[in-house]
Amino acid sequence: MADFTLRETRAEDYTSLSALWRRCFGDPPELIGKFFALLPELGRGVTAVCQGSVVGAAYALTGLELLPDRKSCGYIYAVAVDESCRGLGIGGALSAAAAEAARQAGAEIICTLPAEESLYDWYERLIGVKYPLRRRTLRCMAATGECREISAGEYSARREKLLCGRAHIRFPAAYLSFQRELCKCYGGGFFAVGDGIAAAYPEGDTAKICELVLPEGADKTAAAAVIAAKLGAAFVLSYEASADGERFVVCDSPLPWDCAWDLALD
Repeated sequence: MADFTLRETRAEDYTSLSALWRRCFGDPPELIGKFFALLPELGRGVTAVCQGSVVGAAYALTGLELLPDRKSCGYIYAVAVDESCRGLGIGGALSAAAAEAARQAGAEIICTLPAEESLYDWYERLIGVKYPLRRRTLRCMAATGECREISAGEYSARREKLLCGRAHIRFPAAYLSFQRELCKCYGGGFFAVGDGIAAAYPEGDTAKICELVLPEGADKTAAAAVIAAKLGAAFVLSYEASADGERFVVCDSPLPWDCAWDLALD
């Protein structure tokens, strides 16, 4: 069994890490390039090396903040291991190292979004993230209405105004910039819908809404339907916080069940 070592990600790793990301996640090169261009602002990475080759990576994204508590959060993102080196414990070592890197950068809360249901318990054992935020799925058909694309800066300003006084995660500019790029890369973007906002992109005939933030009392289904029409989709898939829905982001500290955190870069 080959040994592996971990070290902090370096700029000279980016070419190899981009190829690894492409193999593991299938994203297009322009989106991957955007991530590495933003990485110095987003946080830091941990790279796994085996027999002189880059074989794995994980990223500790920092600068996120839980409001109104003013607690800093670290988000463990894009854990990837080359298929040839799986089963050696590299993924676990990378995740633990990324969590520690986030803590060293000042994170008081560690969070992640497991890629599949079976990984929730694995992450709990590994880095202690046993407190899930939950959500339930909303589905409806498209309908026309007022909707326009907006910048990441406008999205951030409108989002903070809409969520003022509510428990939510405030995202740094680089994080929102990458989320917008992800949505745009797949045919979507950031949108103003009426007095609310949404981050969304199409998947086949369905608009996937990553986040929908509306004024108190606004009709979420109607707003979601407008986004679907904007994206040329027949249907819409959206989510809302729920005390007993499916597990979503998991944390190592309990957060209010209705904490607004839907932008998980997925």
